[in-house]
Amino acid sequence: MKQMIQVILFDLGNTLIYSINPWDRVLYSAMQEFYNELICSYPSISKKITAKDLHGCLYQYYDQRKIDLIEINSFNILKTCLQAKEITTVPETIIRRALNTLYSVTQLNWSIEIDALPILAELKNRGYSLGLLSNAADDHDVQQLIDQWKLRPYFNFILTSADCGYRKPHPLMFQKAISYFNIDPPNMMMIGDTISADILGANQMDIFSVWITRRSQNPNFDLSIKPDATIDNLGEILNLLDKFEEG
Repeated sequence: MKQMIQVILFDLGNTLIYSINPWDRVLYSAMQEFYNELICSYPSISKKITAKDLHGCLYQYYDQRKIDLIEINSFNILKTCLQAKEITTVPETIIRRALNTLYSVTQLNWSIEIDALPILAELKNRGYSLGLLSNAADDHDVQQLIDQWKLRPYFNFILTSADCGYRKPHPLMFQKAISYFNIDPPNMMMIGDTISADILGANQMDIFSVWITRRSQNPNFDLSIKPDATIDNLGEILNLLDKFEEG
């Protein structure tokens, strides 16, 4: 039986949008803004914790989530960091406001790929259903980025790991998409830049995996994880789909 792709899943970061400057540097600056927002309301915090402490706390969590694939949202991570320093009097509304300030900095570092909107529009015109699976520690931040770059109208289904509770390649991220579209996995395609998340996750679920390489940061990826196809830009998706249609 000829395989027909009906649903196409996309990663977000470095697939549809890209980071302009090195992420580590941007996040450090953003954490400084988070910290400044906190100590404006609670100056005594500066005696117990520094912005560097909070930055280190985030990266400790980032290392852990690579192992267990559990996504704890950034609000709870930073709240726990404060509590570990016996800082318990800061209202959650203040922490959330400071977190919004943090993301207002990081959001300026994202730009949309020049071919993203035209290709998404063409895929919709061709009748494909589209989904978005994004590994991210804050759902609100991702939803804002989606609206900022006018991506929402193209997608039937959007899921972040912060909302799911698990990160790609955990099967639950993909299972939720499969259940939503109510379709067999071989009739789906996953496009992403990260071999260990997008490609491995798709392969585990028998979803056709497509590795987009133009911004991939996987020079030493696990050679045992093989994508079903490799593309350099989003425009190549159309040629790939034409081959499916030709059988």
